[in-house]
Amino acid sequence: MSPVKLVILPIAGFVVGIPIILFTQPWTEALGVAYSPARIAVFFGFTFTALLAWGVYWLILYARHPDWLVPPDKYSPGMKVKMFSTWTWVSIGITAAAFIAGGLVGAVTRLDLPGFVIAAVAANFGSVVAFFGMYIGEIIAYGPLAASTGTFVYPGIEVIADSLLDASVWSYAGFLLFWMRRTNVYKRSRVLGILLAMALFEPIHYGYWYIYWFIMNPWSSFVPVALANLAGWVFLPYGPAPLLVFIGALAGDRLYSFRASRAIRKK
Repeated sequence: MSPVKLVILPIAGFVVGIPIILFTQPWTEALGVAYSPARIAVFFGFTFTALLAWGVYWLILYARHPDWLVPPDKYSPGMKVKMFSTWTWVSIGITAAAFIAGGLVGAVTRLDLPGFVIAAVAANFGSVVAFFGMYIGEIIAYGPLAASTGTFVYPGIEVIADSLLDASVWSYAGFLLFWMRRTNVYKRSRVLGILLAMALFEPIHYGYWYIYWFIMNPWSSFVPVALANLAGWVFLPYGPAPLLVFIGALAGDRLYSFRASRAIRKK
């Protein structure tokens, strides 16, 4: 199926997900207090329709490039490539472990180290590893492990949907970071190429989290929560998050380029 026809997948997801929000009217008091079980249920409904479809769409597009599914120094034209190879699963495990470590250390340092980690992974390993590695790692880091260490925890099962939100964004980001290497912008300047990719995926990332806060809060508390989190991303306690994402993406891209150059030397 062509990419143009495939776009029906995320469209269908949002066609189902957005009415869930409109029908339940989370901006009112109808769903109860902020972060109530009813609001979490609505967020699950939106996430597992719209955002799951969004993430899967970019995974499918990414997998259409066989040279992206293996390390650049291991690929040769015409070779058969699996979307989930042993290398992929090992990389997912490493990513999950790195994300967990970043989450625990980041909770103490108040820096977005998980953002640094997943940006590096997306630029070096791509969409498939970033999506599944982050989903597994975030559930563990911000779920039971965070609860046991007293650092940071999403309420109960909410972490399952929260992690899918982030994973769907980094599925998209992984595709963009790999695709950007083919553009003239990247060929002229690696830094500008990465910044352009960030300009395309970071607003989506923040926008999805604003939808999260919109669902989880009645209007009276949504506005101050949204403003506080915007300040937290840009400044402290979790900032400057965009800078850490940029540094992580640049580091991951450098590693990928090193392996690609090694493959060229072998030829």
